[in-house]
Amino acid sequence: MNSISTGIYKQIKNDMPEIEKCINTNNTSREYWEDLRVKYGVFFIPDIDFHVPRVREGGTYRPWDKVPNYTSELRKLRTYLLATLIKNEYKTDFELSNDFVKNEAKELLKKKLVTEQDVTTSELIILSKIYIDSDNSDHKQFALEKIWDVFERLKTIYGEGNKKKNIEDLIKKISHSTERNKLLFDNEFKELTKIGNEYQIRHFEKDKEPIPSDDFREYLFFRVLSLISYSIIESEK
Repeated sequence: MNSISTGIYKQIKNDMPEIEKCINTNNTSREYWEDLRVKYGVFFIPDIDFHVPRVREGGTYRPWDKVPNYTSELRKLRTYLLATLIKNEYKTDFELSNDFVKNEAKELLKKKLVTEQDVTTSELIILSKIYIDSDNSDHKQFALEKIWDVFERLKTIYGEGNKKKNIEDLIKKISHSTERNKLLFDNEFKELTKIGNEYQIRHFEKDKEPIPSDDFREYLFFRVLSLISYSIIESEK
């Protein structure tokens, strides 16, 4: 997996919304796939293997050029691109931008935050960082959705019991055995859970309190990111 420059990061950032759209709608044309395959397979990331000459479909194999939907391959590319960003995020010559973030907590975007406990969590974190740095409200909303998904996953990846028991164990670990710290983190987990239940964190939750502005989205984003960051770092020491 190659190192990438900030310029390539920006290219990935620009392409990611359309990639996500195609994956979510399960609709990827051959033309769009070929464009990405050439762009990333030849110019940016030459070591990724795109060669799949025949595809199994309904018990039979179809020639690769006859397959109408390339979403499965696009999903592999998305995983590879996110893994590449995770690998390169903390190199001295590579830095995620925060050009469109007003909140002063934006320095958190530069903080190393990768968990070995769960690959999906690391991917969601890097994806949310890409989307929050946008002047598009829909992108910021998507970033908020993804970071809230991480918050929910945080309740399950550090234990084998139910969410309540896992949170109790996580809080005990990150509190350094003081009752005051335990109370603080217990209240914060409960408050953020309440916010998630009452506010329109996910775009389709039309029956919840709408989020009035991008500044409010950034506030919620960095509030939950701060807790996630601290919890992951403390848990994996």
